[in-house]
Amino acid sequence: MDLFLHSYSLRFHYLHKPGFDVFAFIRRAVADGFSGVNINLNAAHYRHLSGDSPDHIAAVRRALDKASLKRDVETSGTDPKHLETLLAVARTLGADNLRTYTRHHGDTEEQIALTARDLKTGAKLADILRQDAALWEILTRQLAVSRGLEAGVFFSDPANYRGLSSERARRIADTHAQAMQRLSAELKS
Repeated sequence: MDLFLHSYSLRFHYLHKPGFDVFAFIRRAVADGFSGVNINLNAAHYRHLSGDSPDHIAAVRRALDKASLKRDVETSGTDPKHLETLLAVARTLGADNLRTYTRHHGDTEEQIALTARDLKTGAKLADILRQDAALWEILTRQLAVSRGLEAGVFFSDPANYRGLSSERARRIADTHAQAMQRLSAELKS
């Protein structure tokens, strides 16, 4: 089993501990015996990457390779230009995965419609989604999580959900499932 240290779990170190940067994060992951890291790239200078210059990104790649750490990165938003930029950074770092979250507001239908619009305009990304069932499942999960549901438990068998707001959750789940089916059909067209 691979265990990854997530940079966001040390966000206050990045903010308040003098000298704590991505290289200190990598050293911490090695010292604590993690097999990989997940680096949050949100915000200016790619947040926990601690810089955005090509030389800096290459130096981080070398440090990760030297430490023999697996790596994933994450961002938020589905704007095609943003995702293409972050996919390039992920490739440069040698990351296996780029995780993203939707950033649209509104009800479930609006969020899904706007996300579908973004993904359809990013032809490369839409092609990847159409061909990769695992990636499609990740998107499905992230949309559910962004709505505040414990999707792994809830969607496996909604009839057995016993949370305090189960009726509301069931309505959201029904809407979500229908919207995801429409999104899937729309992306395939």
